[in-house]
Amino acid sequence: MPASPVPGNRPRASSPGAHRPAGQHRVAAQAAALKAQIYHHALATWFSRRYLVSAGILALIPIIALSVMRVSGADLSGADPAPAGDASAPNLA
Repeated sequence: MPASPVPGNRPRASSPGAHRPAGQHRVAAQAAALKAQIYHHALATWFSRRYLVSAGILALIPIIALSVMRVSGADLSGADPAPAGDASAPNLA
């Protein structure tokens, strides 16, 4: 009695390798892997550049803040200058 074929061993018409030559499926898989690798590299590059931009902005914040503040030598010496007086405050003297 001949052995009956196992149904799962025959290629079906809907299977991916049924109508392709033997090496084409591997090439398509390699192309998809390369495409994914390029995408991940581009994404990592984008994040890296944006991270460097944000680090540069963060480094500029204290420089800009210090340059905007007007600090004189008298302010740094610790001397307490007399307040100039506020015109809106009532004179309690």
